[in-house]
Amino acid sequence: MKPTIYDIAQKAGVSAATVSNVVNSRGRVGEETRKKVVKVMDELHYRPNLAASVLKGKPARTIGFFVPDMLNPIYMEYVKYAEERAQACGFSIIMCSTENDPQKERVQADILRQKNVDGFIITSKFQNEQLLQELEQEGFPSLCLAHERNEFQFDSVTGDDEQAGQMAADYLVSLNHINVAMIAEKDSLSSPGRITGFQKRFQELGKNAPPVFFAEASIERAKKVAKEVIREKKPTALFGGNDVIAVGIIQAARELNLSIPAELSVIGLDNTFLCEIVSPQVTAISMPVKKISYKGIDLLIDKMKSGRDVRKAAVYPPALVERVSAQKRKK
Repeated sequence: MKPTIYDIAQKAGVSAATVSNVVNSRGRVGEETRKKVVKVMDELHYRPNLAASVLKGKPARTIGFFVPDMLNPIYMEYVKYAEERAQACGFSIIMCSTENDPQKERVQADILRQKNVDGFIITSKFQNEQLLQELEQEGFPSLCLAHERNEFQFDSVTGDDEQAGQMAADYLVSLNHINVAMIAEKDSLSSPGRITGFQKRFQELGKNAPPVFFAEASIERAKKVAKEVIREKKPTALFGGNDVIAVGIIQAARELNLSIPAELSVIGLDNTFLCEIVSPQVTAISMPVKKISYKGIDLLIDKMKSGRDVRKAAVYPPALVERVSAQKRKK
């Protein structure tokens, strides 16, 4: 019969709660007590579902990655490159789907901490502000990936969202599109910068700030919003705040019998594989996902090892990738 924590507690002369604290690296346990408990674990061949290194007081070398939307390919790209860099540094990634649900974020965070993960990667749609406050108060190593949260002291790595919006504006104006609109992603911390850059750049060029509408990052929901915008505003071009929304715009135009790009130009933002598999292929503002992911892992591991209090941030410039979903409009 396998030994239990109660067997360990009895032989070590401590409480079961103390054994649990040693196993899960939590609470206040004196070093001598911890060593005694670990020694008894070894003697009784007790091995909970944790890495052996954790039992010896060493880090688990594991990072928890919160993914808010498994259907949005941009998050899968971030996970791919984060895992690639983490493995090269001797760490592993545990990916958790939270579905934009604060309660699921809490549950997943609790599970990950029971597994003694060393740090968290938080993406731009993380909703549970109370949990973030707790992580900051505890000094738990956490990184904001693809966005910034200036109200917290977490490190951050992101693409320049405002510059991305400016580039989209410059591109559409260069194609003589003035009657344009943007459909931004609802509840994403990346959206405000993209909106600001887009509208501000139009104003700097002596044009009216384009109207902005919101949709969830779902092709069907973006399509519904796009149909309403096209019918009401009759734009010559639409800017999708991410690639999922851009694909929804293209589907809406197709169902309304509009030719792209002859009757409606469309551009997206992120430059995921979606831009290449739809017809017509989508012109997009590309974020340097690999650079962002690699730098994020480097900063998080540095934070884990050094325990520094100084916040670090990195911002990378976007780039325009032209395809065939937008064309010059005759004046």
